[in-house]
Amino acid sequence: MPMRWNWLPNAICVVRLLLVAPVVAMLLDERYLAALALILFAGFSDALDGFLARAFDWRTRLGSLLDPAADKLLIFSVFVTLSYQGLVPVFVTVVVVMRDVVIVAGAALYQWLIAPLAGDPTIIEPAGKRAPGGTKEPAATTQPSPTSTPSRTTAPMPISTRSPMVQPWTMAPCPRVTWSPSEV
Repeated sequence: MPMRWNWLPNAICVVRLLLVAPVVAMLLDERYLAALALILFAGFSDALDGFLARAFDWRTRLGSLLDPAADKLLIFSVFVTLSYQGLVPVFVTVVVVMRDVVIVAGAALYQWLIAPLAGDPTIIEPAGKRAPGGTKEPAATTQPSPTSTPSRTTAPMPISTRSPMVQPWTMAPCPRVTWSPSEV
């Protein structure tokens, strides 16, 4: 059985997480050049694990959580440490940290309100018919007939959708959106 390397991007992310403590220690010891070297190494490893995950299709759910967590933890730690030392104004650190808080909160709200995470079937949960090797066979799909779905070139059909998004200040659903190609 050939060795599988799909764990490598996640291992690189874990190394990047482990680099946070030495970077903070070097900043506190005022060894800025060494800290910069580790930060540059972390940036290179971020690019490398992203490339490996995309190029070889080694994307995992764990990696999609570890990668941004490692980035945000490193940025947060560096800014807080530099502000503590008086090298970066506190308001700059607050802006950077609040930016990341808004991004994480937005991603969490998106997952909670719009696209909940779908877990893979477990051994206990019935998963339907499985192909040899453990992969799930694709479900049979029916193709619509050409007459049942008009194309954009035949007739301008108005599109009306109800947005699943809510207005954050009232938690009321967003207004109905109506669009027709003839309005463009």
